[in-house]
Amino acid sequence: MAELTTLEDTGPYDTIEYSISELANNVVQHSQSDGFVLAQKYPKEGIVRLAISDYGIGIRESFEMNSPPEWKSEWDDLQTIKHSLKTKISSKIHLTSGWGEPVNAGVGLSLLQELARVTNGDFVILSGRGYHRLGYVGTILDEDCSLRGTACSVKMPIQNKKMFASSLEKAKINLGLIDPGDDFSEIFK
Repeated sequence: MAELTTLEDTGPYDTIEYSISELANNVVQHSQSDGFVLAQKYPKEGIVRLAISDYGIGIRESFEMNSPPEWKSEWDDLQTIKHSLKTKISSKIHLTSGWGEPVNAGVGLSLLQELARVTNGDFVILSGRGYHRLGYVGTILDEDCSLRGTACSVKMPIQNKKMFASSLEKAKINLGLIDPGDDFSEIFK
């Protein structure tokens, strides 16, 4: 196997690594179950598709169990999914670690969705009976179509490392996580 030495060679792997780590953290922190990961690279189409699914408690149940103050118990699966996609929202954002820090920053899903948006990719999440897709209103599925747990899929163009870094920076700016004038050029050399 050839060694990856150029920014262009490592770019697709940076995209995959970042996305899978964000999605896997959600399974570990919220699902109370195991998860499954799928990563596919389509060189001819110039895209990478990542998906993770678990058979855990689902997004709504995680919010119900942890009762963050901004969540409403009357919300259905879709309303809870849409709420979880907001920046700095998590079912555990109000819980603190032994060091007094939040156990979850609440930016993973919103950042992945925005990264898919700025790269003209796609983002889909299904939990319980709620289905959300980037650019669509969303829907509540019939009772016989519900999913135990959560499934999330991200599709993005394959980018070199510098393009990935600039797309991630743009997504963070769009979500208000960093200021447009912040200089991160030294980090991504």
